[in-house]
Amino acid sequence: MKSLRTGRNCIKDIGRELGKFVVTTMEIPWSVAGDKLGAFPEKVIMVKNMEETWLENMLKKVPVCDTVIGIGGGQAIDAAKYISWKRGIRLN
Repeated sequence: MKSLRTGRNCIKDIGRELGKFVVTTMEIPWSVAGDKLGAFPEKVIMVKNMEETWLENMLKKVPVCDTVIGIGGGQAIDAAKYISWKRGIRLN
């Protein structure tokens, strides 16, 4: 199941709805949004790039979870989509 939320306060308390989740993000978006989730993720992944080697190494470190949330722009969202696709888990 895939879900898309956009707009002001779209992530407020989303962590309370999701069970175990991980977040892909970058420094600035995380500093703005991190405390609004309502629950803390199993892991916060700071996206460095979209190189295949980095993605595969990052994927090995993702804990078991139900959902991945991408917070921010292009690379953060793309990394979330990659995890969702490779693990077969929900994307928010």
